[in-house]
Amino acid sequence: MRQLTELSGRRVLVVFYAPWSSQAMQYVQAVKSYAEAQDGKAFAVLIDADAHPELARKYDLEAVPLTVLYLEGMKLREMVGGVSAARLDQLIEQTVRVE
Repeated sequence: MRQLTELSGRRVLVVFYAPWSSQAMQYVQAVKSYAEAQDGKAFAVLIDADAHPELARKYDLEAVPLTVLYLEGMKLREMVGGVSAARLDQLIEQTVRVE
């Protein structure tokens, strides 16, 4: 388990998915690819919404996949639905520049 101090300065993506959703599972792979390509600047937390309903309720989950982007502990953006790793990178870069 990682300590929060290890994530300082990194983009943290909390991703809710459901193993029965093929779109969500494809997106999980895109998130993994994005995080790996960031050379330590991003970290993905993947949460099976069915296995962790209490977390899903906390985030008011209505659809999967749901991605919540954090930077320095601040929630910057929520995204519902899946995109490619390249598009995810674009969306995150746009969000981080605005903030």
